[in-house]
Amino acid sequence: GVMEMGQVHGVLTGIQEGMQFFLNSVRTWMLPLMAICGVIALVLCEQYMGRLKRAGEAMEQAEDEAYERLDYELEAAGSRGMIVSFAGSIAMILLLATGYSTKYIESLNGSGIMWFLLEILTFIALEVYLNVWQIRYVRVIQKIYPDKKGDPTSLKFPKQWLESCDEAEKECIYQASYKGYQTVMKWAPMTSVIWLVTSVTYCRACLQNKGEKLSK
Repeated sequence: GVMEMGQVHGVLTGIQEGMQFFLNSVRTWMLPLMAICGVIALVLCEQYMGRLKRAGEAMEQAEDEAYERLDYELEAAGSRGMIVSFAGSIAMILLLATGYSTKYIESLNGSGIMWFLLEILTFIALEVYLNVWQIRYVRVIQKIYPDKKGDPTSLKFPKQWLESCDEAEKECIYQASYKGYQTVMKWAPMTSVIWLVTSVTYCRACLQNKGEKLSK
């Protein structure tokens, strides 16, 4: 029992030290990492936006077979652009989240605070760009398909958009939504394990801090 407890203690200590090393590394390189993520997202999103517009322009004069091919290219470019925009947003949130620690912020000096403010401004700038890109994407689609309704800046947009879709499009949306639900359920156990490890590490660190204070 004592040996097993020692092994568990060693594993938890290793996890805690590994996570701390990872967080410190990300904090040190946060601004360059955010800049790299931002440039990659911007270049890819604009590339896909260009493909969207070119496909839409070509569809105006296309025959049946060419129209179907261009419609697929339009869907592919839009889907990939949305994936990049969501991935970029999540990556920026995860990067910035490593700095949201009162202890960490209080430890910063003058230049450190300036860098942290630059990181926040970089985060805000990219988030604004990605949200604007998604609005531009919707408006390009609405220009190509005037029957598609809804204001992309409105909270009611998903409902408005769905109501303007025909039955085949609604069926496709429902099937895609169900597949997304299945994927979430498939990966939920792994997410739970990560959450559990994080929670255990956090609770253990809190107890250690309190123990250190009591021993003083």
